[in-house]
Amino acid sequence: SAEVEAIETTGSGDSYVGAFSYMKFLGKSDEVACKFASTVAEYTVTKVGAQNSMPTHNAIKDYCVAKNIIIPNYI
Repeated sequence: SAEVEAIETTGSGDSYVGAFSYMKFLGKSDEVACKFASTVAEYTVTKVGAQNSMPTHNAIKDYCVAKNIIIPNYI
């Protein structure tokens, strides 16, 4: 994941675990799951509040586009 300015870390662990679990549910490797989960957690720390910082599927897609992160076709 890229370096970002963390505004609040509340919920970042939860978002990481959720994103990692989602990738494993899709049958992806641990490496792919970790990379995706790191990107989701990276997004999460740029927002305020535990619930408000939980990204939607489209929010992660938009974030990846804005940061020039390659978006796999399964996201």
